[in-house]
Amino acid sequence: MNYKLRVADNGDIQSQYRTSEDEPVHGSRVDGLLCCDSDTVLDMHLNYWNGDSWATRSAAPSEFCVWSNDAWVVSPEKREAVISRWLETVRVERNVKLMQCDWTQAADSPLSDESKAIWAGYRQDLRDVPASSTEILDPSDVEWPTAPDV
Repeated sequence: MNYKLRVADNGDIQSQYRTSEDEPVHGSRVDGLLCCDSDTVLDMHLNYWNGDSWATRSAAPSEFCVWSNDAWVVSPEKREAVISRWLETVRVERNVKLMQCDWTQAADSPLSDESKAIWAGYRQDLRDVPASSTEILDPSDVEWPTAPDV
């Protein structure tokens, strides 16, 4: 049994599986990816194909980095994609928080007009997230407004 791996042009392992088959042949290309063999399971984050053999690299210093020319480099495209994904996560959490207090603004809400106004301010603060959090580098960095006690 050996392992078949598909490798991107920068050496990153895209997939690997164990098989007794000889195909695809080491060095061939399938769907634009280089096919390589290994006799052991490789770590897709730390191992890479250097063009001649399997090599080991350090972990990526951030989610914004890609492996290029035997070094980690910040990719503006990946940074934008990662931050976009993070902001979507924040928006989903914000929308849940808004739904949880929808009842405070209903016509038949048991709250006083003063309490409704306080909740309306809180809801506006929620709507300002993530626009007010443009410098976040992780969804856990968001400072959420505190829900009123009224």
